Amino acid sequence: MKHRFLLFAALLILLVSCSKADFSVDSVQAQPYVCMDGRMGLSLYVTASEGDESSVQFSLRAPGGNLSWSFPASKVDLDGRTYLGSSDICMPTGSMLPIGIWSLDVMYKDGSTVRKTFEVDYGDVQVAKEHFLSVDTDQAWYDSDENLTVLPLPEPPAQESSDDSSDLPV
Repeated sequence: MKHRFLLFAALLILLVSCSKADFSVDSVQAQPYVCMDGRMGLSLYVTASEGDESSVQFSLRAPGGNLSWSFPASKVDLDGRTYLGSSDICMPTGSMLPIGIWSLDVMYKDGSTVRKTFEVDYGDVQVAKEHFLSVDTDQAWYDSDENLTVLPLPEPPAQESSDDSSDLPV
C-alpha cells in the first residue's frame, strides 16, 4: 500500500510539473503601408501569452489565398508591452496590398496553433502620398484619413570620395 501511495504521489508531481499554460494570442494589429516609390506592405504584430520570439512562427494568407508568407516572429518591446510580428510583409513590385479579411496562423514551438482573422482596409494610395509630401517630413508618417503609413524613399548610399592618385602605378 505504501508503494502505491509513493507511485501515485510521484505521478502526481510529474503531472503537475509538466503542465503549462496554453499559448494564446490576445490581439492582432495590422497596419498597411506604402513607400513613396509605390511599393506596398503590411506591418503585423500580435500580443501573445508567450514573448519568446524564437518559439513563434507566423503563416499569413491574403484574401483569396493566392498570396502567403511564412516567417519567424520578431520581438518588439514598446511602451512596456511585448509584440511579436514583422514589418517586412512586402507585396510583389507593382502589386496593391489586398483589401479584405486576412488569415494568420500563429504557431508555437510545442505545435499549438492559434488562428486569427483580421481586416485590412485603406483609402487612396495616391492621396496619402500627396498628403505625405505636404507635411514636409523625412520620417514615416501615418495618414489617418487614408489609414496608410507612408514611408519616405530610402537615402541613397553615400558616395565614397576617390583619390585618383591612388590608382596610379608606383
